[in-house]
Amino acid sequence: MNRSITALVWGLLGLPLAGFSAPLTLVGSDLFSPALDKALTVFAEENGLDLKVDLAGTHPARRALERGEARVAVLAAPADFEPPMGDWRILPFAYHAVVFSVARTNPLEQADLPRLRSIFSQEDGADIRRWGDLGLAGEWAARSISPQVLSSQTSLVVNLFRQLAGRPGSELRAVVVVHQSPASLHQRLSGDPSAIGLLPKAPPEAAGQKVLAVSERPGDIAFGPTLENIHAGDYPLRMPFVLVFRNQDAAELRPLLSFLLSDAGAAAIEAAGLHPLPPAARRLPAGL
Repeated sequence: MNRSITALVWGLLGLPLAGFSAPLTLVGSDLFSPALDKALTVFAEENGLDLKVDLAGTHPARRALERGEARVAVLAAPADFEPPMGDWRILPFAYHAVVFSVARTNPLEQADLPRLRSIFSQEDGADIRRWGDLGLAGEWAARSISPQVLSSQTSLVVNLFRQLAGRPGSELRAVVVVHQSPASLHQRLSGDPSAIGLLPKAPPEAAGQKVLAVSERPGDIAFGPTLENIHAGDYPLRMPFVLVFRNQDAAELRPLLSFLLSDAGAAAIEAAGLHPLPPAARRLPAGL
């Protein structure tokens, strides 16, 4: 889209193109880089905005925001998240999640978090070693479970799993196979019906895998990791990311916020390996 057409579109939407301070600085979590940097660079060029993007991490981003060195931030918002002091606006933006993947030929469809946690963590009291411990019967009952993960140098999913599952300091069990690349992990999960893996996102349809629905406790309803379930908080293993900015800047930031919450913004989030908001939630709140 050329700049004149873009300007016309923003004008019809009632969104001002001019008026940004130079430069407008957006800071945030490094998990979104480089995909979000690239998308924002294109957006800024098409709209003639002097936009600086610095995705160096949540902690430096929060400091920059509180010092007035940035106008908007993308921050991780774990369960103990506390918003900055003052008149701030906080909008949901994206999610990091942990999903459990097995081969499509594995008959298991769902499991509860305590038992899934015990498959990977050696500090948990339960002893979940065979598929029968997860409720499978017949020939599957005696089959050993083969847990698979990506190395901490390759992905943050193991650390996120520890945090979200309530075992932040736990060690992996000795039987857990650690892979150095996503390709190696996916090959094992697709080809070994006894394997179960931790992934940040559901694998593509062609991978020969399926993801499990997860309940927070035994007997609870299990939910799959759809965008809708993750956003609603029904899927238990997810960490939110939020957009934070001062209320007084809302009108000036509206074009940028609209882009971040658009389908184009969602595509950049997905390219970063994270989960965007579901389509129905990709909009600015009324009155913003």
